[in-house]
Amino acid sequence: MEGPTMSDQQLPTAHIELYLDCWETFGTAEFSPERCRATLTPPADDGRSDWERGDVERVAETLVAAGLLDRTAERRYQVRLTPDDDLDDWIDHCVSRTASLHEAVQSALGNRDSPASESTGADVVDFEGATYLRIPVTPETTVGDLASALSDTFDANPDHEHVVLTAPADEAAHVQHLADSLCGSDADQLESASLQKVTTQVLGADPDTLTFRLFLTRSDSYPG
Repeated sequence: MEGPTMSDQQLPTAHIELYLDCWETFGTAEFSPERCRATLTPPADDGRSDWERGDVERVAETLVAAGLLDRTAERRYQVRLTPDDDLDDWIDHCVSRTASLHEAVQSALGNRDSPASESTGADVVDFEGATYLRIPVTPETTVGDLASALSDTFDANPDHEHVVLTAPADEAAHVQHLADSLCGSDADQLESASLQKVTTQVLGADPDTLTFRLFLTRSDSYPG
C-alpha cells in the first residue's frame, strides 16, 4: 500500500478557513471557542463544515498541533503564525517545534523499560541504542555506598556494560560529584569495573519534578 502523499498530509480546507477567519477577526488577540463560535458560526443549514456547526475547539486543537495557533490558557487561543509572516518565520517555527517534539519523544523513550527487564528482573532503561541498569541516588548516598551498589549491580548482571544514576534534578551536583569520584580518585573502590561518564540528561515537563540522569559505562566498552 502506498504511503500518504504530500497533499494527504495538508490540513482540511475548513481548518484553514477557520484559521484565516480567526486571524481576520481577532488578529493576535486571545479568543475562546465560545467567542469564536458566536462571532464566526454561520446558519446551521447552509451546508458548511463541522467547525462552523460548533466544533471549534476540536479544530483549534488541530491548529495548535499544526503550529498555526497557540493555546495560551485553558480553552484560550491566539494566532501564532500569521499570513503576513515571512516563509522563513514559518520554517523556523516548524523546525523549533520539530526539535522540541523529537526531544520529547527521546525523553519518553528513555523512560520506557527495556524488554530485557522482563527476562532478567533488572531495572533498566534504553538510551541511544544501549541498555542501562538503573541505580537511584539519594542525598544520603556516599561514594562508598554507590561503589558497592555498582559492584553488586554488575556482579548480578554480568552481561550489562552500562549503568545510569538517577535522582531528582536538584541533586544533580551530588550525582556528578559521586560519579566524578568513582571515575577518578576513588576508582579503586569499584571491585568489578572502572567506569567512564557518557552523558547526562534531564527529563520532565514540570520544573518542580525534573529527573536527572547520569550515564556511565565500563571504560573498556566505551567507544570514545
